[in-house]
Amino acid sequence: MFSAFSDNFYTMALAQGYRLDYWLGGTGGLSTGELGSDAAYLAFQKVDIATLICMHVVDTTQKDWKAVLERNDDHLKWAEGLLDRLQNIAIIYILAGEGPPPWLSERPSGFIEYHGQPAYSVFWWLDISTGAVTAPKGQPSQLFGLRGLIDRARMAAQDDDCHEPSSQGKAPSFKRRAISSLEPIHRVPILTFLILGVNIVIMLLMYMAGYQDDPWVPARFGAIVPEYIYEDGQWYRLFTAMFVHFGAAHLFTNGMGLMVFGARVERYFGRIAFCVIYLLAGLLGSLFSLIFTSGYAAGASGAIYGLIGAIFAYTRMTRRTIEHMNWYTLFLFIGVGLAMGFMTPGVDNFGHLGGLAGGVAIGVIMVGILRLKERK
Repeated sequence: MFSAFSDNFYTMALAQGYRLDYWLGGTGGLSTGELGSDAAYLAFQKVDIATLICMHVVDTTQKDWKAVLERNDDHLKWAEGLLDRLQNIAIIYILAGEGPPPWLSERPSGFIEYHGQPAYSVFWWLDISTGAVTAPKGQPSQLFGLRGLIDRARMAAQDDDCHEPSSQGKAPSFKRRAISSLEPIHRVPILTFLILGVNIVIMLLMYMAGYQDDPWVPARFGAIVPEYIYEDGQWYRLFTAMFVHFGAAHLFTNGMGLMVFGARVERYFGRIAFCVIYLLAGLLGSLFSLIFTSGYAAGASGAIYGLIGAIFAYTRMTRRTIEHMNWYTLFLFIGVGLAMGFMTPGVDNFGHLGGLAGGVAIGVIMVGILRLKERK
């Protein structure tokens, strides 16, 4: 399993800008050439702005992790000439094996300085069979997006195993690699751009219709007006209100949210899922606004909170990340956003809550469906 994992990790790390400094085989010596199938220890380096990132991946079933820490002469040799322009040095040890982490009995200690410059050492234990990543108490379990890199490499390794023929000559059942692989389904978020374009065109038409002088122009373009809905039956406004905004600033903030969160949902969940989340969450946000606010309302924020809710549900249930987004950063973002909404006059926070609830519910359902498919 480690061989397949290290091979995928090696390829993905190179794509992320890391360079392989050297590797060790299970029994062989140091090599700086192409990675071999018997690799048991890989050393990577990368300079990210003013930070030197050193990453060491070790198969503890073949190499003694304590011996790895003693290879001081091999560490960071190529980076000596970079010290004058480095501000931070981070050294991450990814120790792979099965069972509990080795530091339950003895806490590891790595570099605390390098050539007189402070260095920050982090240790992670990767249970290669379950994918669980743990860190010693007081150390971070996420840095530089590496958790996502580990997850992608492990999932790819599992799929590689599924494609290998069994000893009886029969191919094992294929395990689908869908959302949980964290690889984008689509590269270009076409629908996200399309919806943003529609919102911009409607805003321009509203200004051409005299919005600067007449605040009721959005009502003519489909904003939520409770009297029109309850008395005249214009329920379509729950839908059209998602594409109407109260001015350029309102459109700009929602447009930024759409590009940040909508693009990720479309790229990683797919276009059908994006449409379902955006439209259903937006409709629920409009309904919450109508019921609990009973005021003049419009905007895509309910749909955007739905996109956030779907990503939150997925990352929380799978413990994975999507382009550096994880559940706890999204939780903080949601909390701050809602708190500011309740403290700011004129913000339709009930529309936000409705969209968020819809997005979380759809995200939970999607993860449940995905897990059912992966068990087949």
